[in-house]
Amino acid sequence: MCTNGYGAPGFYGLGPSLKDPAFPANGMFATVDTGWQLDGSPLDVVVDSDTSAKLGVDVFRPAQPLQPGDVLDYWGDSCTPSCSYCPSDCEDYHATIAAPDLVAPTMPELTVHTLLVRDPEGAGGWSCGDSDNLEITISVSDDIVPTSELGLVAYIAPTANEVAQLTTPSTLLGCDYSSDARDGVATATVALGESVGRVRIGDSPFVSEEPICFALAAFDRAGNVGERSFVSCVDTDDPDDPSVIWVASQGCGCQAGAGGGLGSALLVAAVAVVLRRAGRRS
Repeated sequence: MCTNGYGAPGFYGLGPSLKDPAFPANGMFATVDTGWQLDGSPLDVVVDSDTSAKLGVDVFRPAQPLQPGDVLDYWGDSCTPSCSYCPSDCEDYHATIAAPDLVAPTMPELTVHTLLVRDPEGAGGWSCGDSDNLEITISVSDDIVPTSELGLVAYIAPTANEVAQLTTPSTLLGCDYSSDARDGVATATVALGESVGRVRIGDSPFVSEEPICFALAAFDRAGNVGERSFVSCVDTDDPDDPSVIWVASQGCGCQAGAGGGLGSALLVAAVAVVLRRAGRRS
């Protein structure tokens, strides 16, 4: 879920993988149309209101609880054979249900840097300009799944005291594709806007011309939400902010990510994040 694709952080991969040997019996799904079947019938899921409130978006669980040892078969729209005698591409796509996962991920430890481009390039007729970025390195782990399969929620406000008062996340957060999340460490890079003029325009609550404070919490495939990180505060518009690291121009490399607001696509596009990943789980 963490390393999950451009512009849709948090929920890519929610639910079983296509060849999942141990999906927890209390695991979550991202949509009503899961594509999974149990005993030949489509899996019936309903909104889990309590977990949805914790994550700030709707998530779903089976209407009838799954049991360890159950086997789900995947049969999405892409599984229909191309001819009457052709085999389905999904015949080997199964998920075996394991015991419920009741343990939340650890509290994330954050290292935060504002990456400002020195002597930036502006946008040209056939290229984009340099982008400033907020780089968040996250150290977090879980008792069952790797860091790359955890989701992240962010609580964002102008001050640390206001962050502490938040009960609902401000947004979901995705991790970079280049972050392979080995050894429990991942990186999230938030595109802040054009470096020329230090433009701070975007739908993401991380993008602001004013100082912001934030904390992150990790959640697993069963919806267990861990303890929040300590609050970090930055002013990404201030070149003298302690978080600032100056970087060289990328020469209009179009490296900035696209933005989105919480609940906008998912399946739920949530924050302007550049997402890069070493590989996709299958």
